[in-house]
Amino acid sequence: MSVKVNISVKNKQIKLPTGARLLIRKACNATVMFEGIEGACEVDVSIVDDDIIKEMNANFRNIDKATDVLSFPLGINGEYDINPETNAKMLGDIVISYDHALAQADLYGHGLDREIAFFNCSFYASSFRI
Repeated sequence: MSVKVNISVKNKQIKLPTGARLLIRKACNATVMFEGIEGACEVDVSIVDDDIIKEMNANFRNIDKATDVLSFPLGINGEYDINPETNAKMLGDIVISYDHALAQADLYGHGLDREIAFFNCSFYASSFRI
């Protein structure tokens, strides 16, 4: 199994803590293994602010407010599009609100890294289930 995780930060003011990118990659790998997805695959993770996720939530879900995470799965019933350049299954996109992650980490009394990994794993597993 090989999971390529493309991580992008969409706002220059957002500074991910040291190790957050590695944690996101580990969370994606663990979830793919847990879900039993075999072969090469890839997922895109975007870290955005509340303004961007609010706009996306309004555009894609007709809900005009910020949310913690959005996911956009590309597979249906275990069938995925294949990236012609890499021959990897394209699992989809995860968009995480950095602002919500900070607030929820504070609310629940744990670190930002844990919150981002939790968002990533829980929505990844529920959205990209085979």
